[in-house]
Amino acid sequence: MMRGTARTIDLTDSAQFLEPIAPVARAGARPAGGSLAGALAAAALLALGVQAALAWLGIVPVLDGVLVDADAYLRLVRVEHLWATGDWFASDLPRIDPPNGFVPHWTRPLDALLLAGASLARPWLPFREALYWWGVLLGPVMQIVAMIAFVWAAAPLIRRAWLPWAGFVFAAQPAVFAAFLIGRPDHHGVLALLTILMIGYTLRSLRASARAGPAVGLGLVGGLAVWVSVEALVPLAVSFAAFGLAWLRRGGGLWRAPFGAAGALVATTALALLLERGTGGVFVNEVDRLSGAHLFLFAVNLGFWTIVGLRAHGAPGAAEPAWRLGAGLAGVLGAVGAIAVLQPGLIGDPMASADVLYNARHMAYIEELQPVLGRSANGAPWTLAGALLWLGLAIPALPWLAMGIARAPGARRRAWGFIALGALVFLPLAAAHRRWAVYPEIYLAIPYTALVGYAMHRLGELVPRGLARRGARPIVAGLLCLWVYAPAAAIAPRAAPRSPAGAAAACPIRALAPVLNDPAGLGARPRRVLAFIDVGPEILYRTPHAVLSVPNHRYQAGFATAYRIMTTRDPARARRLLQDAGIEAVLVCPRSAESWFYRGEGGNNEAGAAPSLFTRLATGRPPAFLCPVQVPDSIKESVKLYEVMR
Repeated sequence: MMRGTARTIDLTDSAQFLEPIAPVARAGARPAGGSLAGALAAAALLALGVQAALAWLGIVPVLDGVLVDADAYLRLVRVEHLWATGDWFASDLPRIDPPNGFVPHWTRPLDALLLAGASLARPWLPFREALYWWGVLLGPVMQIVAMIAFVWAAAPLIRRAWLPWAGFVFAAQPAVFAAFLIGRPDHHGVLALLTILMIGYTLRSLRASARAGPAVGLGLVGGLAVWVSVEALVPLAVSFAAFGLAWLRRGGGLWRAPFGAAGALVATTALALLLERGTGGVFVNEVDRLSGAHLFLFAVNLGFWTIVGLRAHGAPGAAEPAWRLGAGLAGVLGAVGAIAVLQPGLIGDPMASADVLYNARHMAYIEELQPVLGRSANGAPWTLAGALLWLGLAIPALPWLAMGIARAPGARRRAWGFIALGALVFLPLAAAHRRWAVYPEIYLAIPYTALVGYAMHRLGELVPRGLARRGARPIVAGLLCLWVYAPAAAIAPRAAPRSPAGAAAACPIRALAPVLNDPAGLGARPRRVLAFIDVGPEILYRTPHAVLSVPNHRYQAGFATAYRIMTTRDPARARRLLQDAGIEAVLVCPRSAESWFYRGEGGNNEAGAAPSLFTRLATGRPPAFLCPVQVPDSIKESVKLYEVMR
């Protein structure tokens, strides 16, 4: 079924988010009857309406069988492989650079979630089709769950009368919305949800440190979040830092909450390691994927808070600020020293061991890794509108947050301070890399909800009852929730993508799939296909063939092999490399960022120099050992497919 015109969404182009918002926002701008349940229902309908509009208008062309990005396809390929083999502990994907295969840094929780949803739909749909549609809908479903979780998380700091606005504020944040985008079965939305839960448990622990429940909840959710992705270490560290600062300042029993959270975190991580890797998992050390290294880190944290608790009961002067400061410094230095000696990989850049060529030629140009404040590596100009879109929430939220810290007493001040700490940690990260923008939006949406609630309360006092108030409330609410989109709407239309991030949009693999699957041609048996890295996952998803590499920071020998083949100027060397790699078909997409990717090291046509293999293939002038394969007329300008002659 097709609706509108299929277009692949650019998660950094705010104008694409704006198109469906206006007509839907008017329908759900006012909390129904002022009740929290009614407001949540209205906010959920608003969010789902926008998601549906994105699909119906073809901005996210899931109705045409197209997912958002390469990672989305690779996620489904990974789940299909798990379904076919039933081998939970085999994390490798054998059709990537066979016979070597490839083990990504992903873990099993999202696989289990996708597998469970697809299995439930099996009575009505074939597994593959059920998996696709569950993958399409997973983001919106998680968005509603996260919206409810956000209202719960914000409740300790927001007045009950203002809390109905929390769902609208949450739904309106651009980076948060992108994390839950329809057609994006990825771990970003899961991480956002778990971060919200961590915030909620931390707030409750800071406000009621004697209660063990919230602290244990933080440890359980934190362990699950790190199992999903080690990216969760950062929000988890913010929570423990808030506990540490509170204990340093006030002492007393404030060590109990981090002690309980640390114990639950160690137990959850140990169980997660057992489920992810089996009995030998604790002895595996990987920095970018849950491993024994992280269990060691959490054990060190638990050891510190255990010692603090024991000394608080038995050491003379343990209640003195000087003692706490000395103990804190000694504990931090001891922990860092132990980690540096026993697990040095945990200190420094987790991507430091990544494929150097991949970092230089691909990862450095990925859109979500570009800075919000500063010029992008791919040459995209910095704009004030873009900065306002991704970081604009800080402008009204930070002053209100500062006021909350200044005016709040005791435990409430500690809770507001925790939100401020999260904002101060994640705002610089988001300024350097757009992918972090979801986190400051989550933290700052809490004080901004209070600001919106106060503004709507004041509006109710200033505007008389009746038609005027009923008309003013949705207008003002819409402006307060959606104001960051206004500058984004003024962004000039972008030029064609100049980085690998836009490759999938210009390389129509879905239209090419019948050719690749033709039983009378290339589909007679599985082949090894040389294709641009960004379309590798979609080829794996739509065909039985193998590819050399996929977008992932981990080392892949096939990535370097493909790069050498496509950039060489010597046809004889190209043929030798193709034969050595076992390549049977070569695919190029001249209109995609692939042409940019192979620039340099022989990729350009310098004066008097022979063209690279990519240039030959893109212009339809292949060497004699590459035979053109006929493709449909509708895509022949975008796709060039060749079979390697033996």
